[in-house]
Amino acid sequence: MIRSASQFNDPGVNHLYKAIIGTIKTKTGIAFPSAFEGKNEMADKIYIIPPARNRYLSEIVTAIRSYNKWTDQQSQIAQRLFSTAETINLVKESLSTTDSPGDKTSLLNELEKIYEITKRDLDPANDRILKGWEGKVNIIPGRMLYL
Repeated sequence: MIRSASQFNDPGVNHLYKAIIGTIKTKTGIAFPSAFEGKNEMADKIYIIPPARNRYLSEIVTAIRSYNKWTDQQSQIAQRLFSTAETINLVKESLSTTDSPGDKTSLLNELEKIYEITKRDLDPANDRILKGWEGKVNIIPGRMLYL
């Protein structure tokens, strides 16, 4: 039987200790006095990490990677929304200064559709954060304070 020592008072190590002491006595005639009486039965395995949870670090890494991917996607969606909103504002400004708004009106309508479609992909909690962003950030010349 192959034994592995992975805990205190392991039967495999106890067996090895007795064999070494016996071999030393046989080969050298020196008897080391020992009151050691180790257990010969197999002890219950004590786990630092329970077997049902042996992949918990992998689960944590997977959760973090999934969250990071989601936050990257949400960031890209928010950036796209911001860019589209800025473009819509520019087109609206140019409509007020142009005599022939025909092409620009259809462009504006298309941009507003793109904005609404993109907004569907933004998490509602993130939408609320972005809507209240100005209230969270107080900009002082030369530095930014978060309230």
